[in-house]
Amino acid sequence: MKTKYLLGASVVAGVVLGVPMAAHSVIATCQTYSATDYTKCRALSGGTACAKTAELHYGDSSQCFNVNSCDTCPDGLKRVPKKQTVSCGPIVYYSCQTECDCATTAWSADGRDGVQKRTYCDELTCESSLQFQCAPGWYGLATLAKNNCAQCPSLGGVAGQSPAGSGFISKCFIPAGTAFSDDSGTGVFANDCNYTDDGGILGPSIGL
Repeated sequence: MKTKYLLGASVVAGVVLGVPMAAHSVIATCQTYSATDYTKCRALSGGTACAKTAELHYGDSSQCFNVNSCDTCPDGLKRVPKKQTVSCGPIVYYSCQTECDCATTAWSADGRDGVQKRTYCDELTCESSLQFQCAPGWYGLATLAKNNCAQCPSLGGVAGQSPAGSGFISKCFIPAGTAFSDDSGTGVFANDCNYTDDGGILGPSIGL
């Protein structure tokens, strides 16, 4: 039976990496908005500890948003991008802060077969989360609660290989130089030969 997985890494609580979805549908990326009167626009929390502040305006005449953004920062603080997601999409502005007190760590063994984990620090929010992925030589999807990583098939005693974070069996391959013998004859793979979704192998070979 074939099993296909769409993602190679995920975060705790099933939150997929990327821009978080708002409670309502995000229809497009917010565009800058110009008007003579911004008093009807919704004020968003914006940049803090700025040395110099600029007010940015996003949206359109039906719904607009005001957000303060730091043009410059005092000595000792770093100007970093932040984002909020509203009805028209993500809004990016700048704030001043010290360096994030979290850090992204290297991938390491999770303790489960074929699973790696790391702590990821989002430099836009300075928030950290735990991420999981399938280790090299494995494919599928790993989360905190589930391990759906499968080992790449071997051929003639040669282990299949794959990059870390592979979501599909098609990322698995038998390395170049591996000898094979089947109904088509014998030969040596001239290049890395990837598996197909149905378990077959694609790739050129040369006869012995």
